[in-house]
Amino acid sequence: MRIPPYYRRPSWQRFFAGMAIGGAISWCIFLYIFGVWQEENAKLIRKQQ
Repeated sequence: MRIPPYYRRPSWQRFFAGMAIGGAISWCIFLYIFGVWQEENAKLIRKQQ
């Protein structure tokens, strides 16, 4: 089975690089939003005790 040579075409290289960079940026945004949400819930739990 032969893998197509996508790595040679600049358009595919840009596409895959964009996917990798976009994934990293979205992961950072997710971690920030999740951390803020966790802090708010932790404060609420402490307040309810």
